[in-house]
Parts: sequence; C-alpha cells; structure tokens
Amino acid sequence: MSSEQNTLQPALRQLAEVVLANYQPAPCEGCQDQPARPFVIAFGRKTNSSSTTSGNTTTTVTTYDNLTARAVSLCPTCLEAYRTTWLGKLRNWLVGAIAFSLICLALVIFGDETAQTFGGGFGVIGVISSLILYVQLRAIRTDDNKVGQRLALSLHQGALQVQGYDAFWTDEVA
Repeated sequence: MSSEQNTLQPALRQLAEVVLANYQPAPCEGCQDQPARPFVIAFGRKTNSSSTTSGNTTTTVTTYDNLTARAVSLCPTCLEAYRTTWLGKLRNWLVGAIAFSLICLALVIFGDETAQTFGGGFGVIGVISSLILYVQLRAIRTDDNKVGQRLALSLHQGALQVQGYDAFWTDEVA
C-alpha cells in the first residue's frame, strides 16, 4: 500500500461516515424497483502529483480537488446479478491461468533445456495468477460490500468522468 493511500484513507472514511449519516432510503438505482441499502463511492479531481525518491523508497504526493462521496442505493437482486457476471468473468480468467500453468508444466516435463527454463518461469507466474484469482473469487462470493461498491462505481463512473472527475475510490481501493 503506498503512502498516498495511507494518508487519503482517513479522509475517505470520514466522508463515507457523513454520507451514510445523511442517507435517505431510496429505491434501487439499478432496477428502480426494490428497496435497497447504501453503498458509498468517493471521487475527486486529481490536480497535482509529484514523486521524490530517497534510496529505495519513492514517495508520491497527489493533490485532489473536490473530494466527494455519494451513497448509491442497490437491492440484493441487482447485487446478485452483478456478482454472477463478475464471477463468470473471473472464472474465465482462472481457467485460462490454470490452462497456461498446465502448458508450462508440460514444457518443463517434456521440453528441452530452454523450454524447461521458460516453462518453469512462466509456470510460476501462472500458478501465482491462479491463486490470486481464486482468492478474489472466494471474496466476491461472500462480500456484499465489495460487490455493491464495484456496481455503484460502474453505474456512476461514466457520468462522473463527463463532469471532470478522474479519481475514484471504494473501500477496497482506499
């Protein structure tokens, strides 16, 4: 986690608390039909960024203007539909990563010395990628907050970009 995220996190949490304290129950913004619960997204405009390097440590200071948060109302039905879509995409990537790992394993077992070297190196990358994707899949299955914030961000990000916002956060990013 970078120092930029560490100093931004308290401000984002405070914004989320204020937004949730003032939240008025509203119908789902996805289907406009069912009762919903709020999910907070934050956004702002990046105005300046500078980096300094000292030894092996690089510190980046980024300045944001008009840091704002919004509560987006989403129902369980819309959350589940988005979760299913998201899980399907990640499953496809997981199958690809596992297939890639198996091809690399075949190179290590049956290939010549060069193929074994490359197969082993890329195979490690494939296995690590598979593990990361598997952990993400398990988290998405159980974490409504993560799914709700991603859906809220996807519903509003385009309109916010048109308004000039170029930095977006949810709890999973902050």
